[in-house]
Parts: sequence; C-alpha cells; structure tokens
Amino acid sequence: MTNFIKSLKQISLFPLKEEKFIQNIGLISIGVSLVIIVLIMSLFVLFTKQNRQKDLISDGVTLTSMVASYSMNELKKDNANKLLEIVNYTGSKSGLVYSIIMDTNQKIIARTGSNYVDNTLIAKRAASSNNHLKQIYKNSLTNHTIYEFFRPIYKNGKKEGTVRLGFSPDINPLFSDNDIRGILVIATLFFSLVPIFYYLVRRSFSSLGSLNNELSNLIEKNEFRKIEVNPKDGVGKLVERFNLVVSSLKDKCKQMSLSYEDSEVANKVLSYEKDRIESVIDNMADGIMVTDSVGSITLVNRTMINMMKFSKQEVLGKTVNACFDNKEILSFIEKNQFYGSVFSQKNLEIVLKQSGGENIVRISYQPLISHEESVMGNIIVAKDITVQKAAQRNQSDFIAHVSHELRTPLNTIKSYVEMLMDDEVNNRETKIDFFNTINDEADRLARLINNLLNISKIEMGSLMINKDLIKTRDFLEDIFKSVESQAISKNIKIELLLPDKLSSLVMDKDQIRIAILNVLSNAIKYTPEDGSITFRAEEDESFIQIDITDTGYGISEEEIPHIFDKFFRSSDEKVKAHTGNGLGLALCRDIIKLHDGKIDVMSNIGQGTQFTLTLPTEDSPRIKNYSTSYHSLVEK
Repeated sequence: MTNFIKSLKQISLFPLKEEKFIQNIGLISIGVSLVIIVLIMSLFVLFTKQNRQKDLISDGVTLTSMVASYSMNELKKDNANKLLEIVNYTGSKSGLVYSIIMDTNQKIIARTGSNYVDNTLIAKRAASSNNHLKQIYKNSLTNHTIYEFFRPIYKNGKKEGTVRLGFSPDINPLFSDNDIRGILVIATLFFSLVPIFYYLVRRSFSSLGSLNNELSNLIEKNEFRKIEVNPKDGVGKLVERFNLVVSSLKDKCKQMSLSYEDSEVANKVLSYEKDRIESVIDNMADGIMVTDSVGSITLVNRTMINMMKFSKQEVLGKTVNACFDNKEILSFIEKNQFYGSVFSQKNLEIVLKQSGGENIVRISYQPLISHEESVMGNIIVAKDITVQKAAQRNQSDFIAHVSHELRTPLNTIKSYVEMLMDDEVNNRETKIDFFNTINDEADRLARLINNLLNISKIEMGSLMINKDLIKTRDFLEDIFKSVESQAISKNIKIELLLPDKLSSLVMDKDQIRIAILNVLSNAIKYTPEDGSITFRAEEDESFIQIDITDTGYGISEEEIPHIFDKFFRSSDEKVKAHTGNGLGLALCRDIIKLHDGKIDVMSNIGQGTQFTLTLPTEDSPRIKNYSTSYHSLVEK
C-alpha cells in the first residue's frame, strides 16, 4: 500500500486541472477536425484528379478509335468538320482542346482548336505506328499539359491518314459547383460535430474534479473515502472502478497491517527466544560447540571459548581441525567423525593447563539428529570435572579417614577387652586403667559418630535448628564452667572476661554450645602446661564477638586455609601427639554459618591462636522478624 501511495505522489507532480484539461481537449478537437478536413480534401482532390485522368485517357482512346474507323473518302469536304465538331462536343467535358485529321502527306484535312495547335510541331509528330498512341507534352503557346492521342486511318489495309486528338486537364476546373457545394456541406457538418463533442467531453469529465480532490486527499492524508459517482457521467464507470480499487486496497492495507503487526510480534518473539536460547547456551557451565553437516562451526559458547583459549570470530565458519591444536582432542573427534556409532569411545578426559593451574576436562561428541532422522551436524561438549574429580578423591580420603578413626579406638577396645576376658590382668589398678581407657575410646567413638552425623545433616540440609532467645552471659558462663576443670588439670590458666551486660542471642543452644566447646577443647588440648587461655565476649552494634585466645602451639600460615576442612590434621609433630579426628572445626564452622555468623582465626607458630566467633544479637536486622512470643526464655 505504501508503494501505491508513493506512485500517486509521483503522479501528483502533474496535478490534474479539470477546466484547463477540458479546454485543451476542445482545442485539440478543433485541430484534429481541421487536420481531418484537410486530409479528406487532399484525398478527395487526389481521387478526383485520378478519375479525371482515367476519364481523359478513356475518352481519348475511344474518340480517336471512332474517328479512325472512317475512311478518308468519308471524311472529305464537310463530313470531316462535322465529325470533329461532334468529337469536340463529346470530348469537351474531358478537356479536348484540339482535333486534327491529316492525310499521309501531313496535309490537314480538318481541324478544331487552332489556338492549341503548333503546325510545325504537328508535322514533326507523324504517326509511325499502326496502333493508337499517347504522348504528353507542354504546349508552348498556353503552357498547358497536353495529352495527345493519335491513330492512323486505314482502308483495305493501306494507311490513308492520321487522326490526332489533344486533351488538356488544365482547361476545366477540378471541381464543379456541385462538388464545391458537397464539400461545404461536409465541412459544415463536421465542424458542427466539434461543439457537440466538446460538450460531451465536458459532461463526461465532470467527475474528474472530485476524483482529483480525493486523489489529493489520499496522497496527503492517506485517507480512503468513496467518491460520489454521477451515473450519467462518461467517466462514471472509471470512478466506480477507482472506488472498487480503493476499497480493495483499503481492505488489503488492513490485512497487510494486521499481518505486519503479527509478523512483527512473531519476529520479536522469535528474536527474544533466539536471544534467550543463545544466552542460556552462552551461560552454561559446560563448553558447547556445534558444527553443521559439512563440519563448519556454527555455534560456540563463552565457556568453550575460555576453556580452549580462542575467540568466537576465529572459529565461526571454520572446521574443528582448524580450531583445536590439542592432538588428543583432534584424534578423538576424527575417530568419531569417521567411525560414528561403531567407535566405542564417546568421552575423552584430558588435562588442560589453565591460568590458575590444571583442569580436568571431559570431551564428549554426539551427532545432531533431526526429526527426519537425518544428521544435521555434531555437538561437542567440554565439561570441567576438576571439582568432581576432587570430590571423588575427597570421598575416598573421607572413607579412609573415617575407617582409620573408627579402627583405632575399636582396636584399642578389642585388645583391652580380650586381655580382661582372658584374665591376663590381675592387678586391680591396671584393670581400672583398662576400663577407663575403654570408656574414653567409646566416648571418642561416640563423638566421632555424632560429629559425622551432624556434618552430614548440615550438608544435606536436614539438621534441625531450634532457635530460642538465650541470655548470652549466663550461657557463656555455663560453658566456661564445663571446661574449667580440664584446664586446671593441665595447670593452664583459663580466664573468663565478660561485660556486665550482654544482649540476648537467638540461637540453637545445643548446637552453639557444641561449636564453642570444640574451639575451647582444642585450645586446652593444644596448649602446653603452664599456658593460658582467655575466653572473652564483647558486644559491637548488633553482633556479639566471642574471642578464644590461647598460648598454644599455633598454626602455620600455609595450614590456616585448611583447618576447617574435614579430617584435616596439622603436620606439626606436637599436634599429632594428641588424638583427634579433624571434624571439630569443620562442624563448628558449619554451625556458625547456620546462625548467620562467621568464624575467623589468627595464629603464629609458637605464639598461640585466636578464634573469633561473631553471632547476631536479637536486635540484629538478620533477626528482625524473630518474635519472642513463640520461644521460651532459657535461663541456663
């Protein structure tokens, strides 16, 4: 529809002027009429001349033949003159200007029209043929064109004389009075048709003004309106057809507009879906590369680019062989390309050097199958399984550690029980030591199993946290009293420093108690005799900070990032001399995180260690939705 409007605008460069247009038609009609009249007159003159020439020749041949049919004896005396007068009267209408009868000696027997006859010339034009002849010449006396017909006169086969008749088409007017009157009648009739034609044209084009206005409206405002038609107008059918065309174009324009809007929506949806899919593919954790049926790369995501160290512009449109420089990967892809499903190896695990170290990557290769079960191309997926492999190793290490931690106390218990059952120990004090050792190892097993269960529940998200509003000062004093005797038994100075007032904590009392006791127990375990431990709590805005500082063996800078790993034990021989399973600090960290807190450590070898536990108070924004009406206030 836009193209149609543009075409109308181009037409509008020559605006329709109805009145001037009709006047021009009138002038053109007059001019055409004059041209037609001139043409008709020219044709009429030509036709008349041709007819007169034909009549002249016909009369000339006929009259000369008639005169030549008489003998010279019959043409003597007055007979010849009378005959020529009859011939002259008959041929006058055809332009007969002279007639001559001559004997064989060129003597004129009779003649008419002496003004047109040159005797000298006649003597020279003697007949030399037995047939009638015709010759055309210019008369030197009158300058008229003369058609001369001559024929010999015979008697008994002997030539006795010659008859000559001269005709001139110039002496008679071309048109008679009747012809001129006919021509005037025809011209008058034809000219009378011009105003009638002009009137009919003006009437026929009376609707062109409104048609012009509607065309201007259509061009300038792009509005479609039906043009009122006068059925008596000559252009009425044209306007009706124009209305039909405009109506049809209007409907088609609406349909095209709707179709265009639908197409725009569909294109936007498709573009959105395409961008979304490309974004999803581009942000996938696995590297993806797609090739077409001829092996050219059509798609590659960001992970594959980062993993293989090339840019998207470098690989799109190229073959796989031109992009990978790793021989193992190329060999794996080539085997899958050539052997297809016959080749059994569908995955390749390879170590790639990255900026941060080495990563283990699993490469997989699969064909892309269409709905028609034809191969559209191939997809190469690169998955970084470094963490997965590390998890598998950690799992193996975890099983080994657990087995070791369980085997050691079980072996001790089993050996002691066997010795007691076999009555190998008779000393009462020794038996008591054995029973105490068995009891300690059983407690050790129980703690190990409880820690494992708690860590497992935390990792699985199934550990139940029962938070209550706890009086912090009373809670910390209770914990301090439970470990004070252990520190005193090793001659370790342990000190509790608490402010007069501490805000309450919203927490699971039992879980936080386990976390703090683990840190305090480690401080007592790894602090030598005559050492000191400080148990301090301070309130800072909406947090309570608990510091546990000792003067123990300390932790090396290299080992600090790993002390919260499960089953981690220091390589320090002093630390190894004490029993432990490496689960206490891992459990402590997980419990603190579950309470929206954090745990930090600072340590120096030979100088001691400080653990800092930070927990939000009841007024903290993290606990703002907590309601004391649903919890009991625990005193101790």
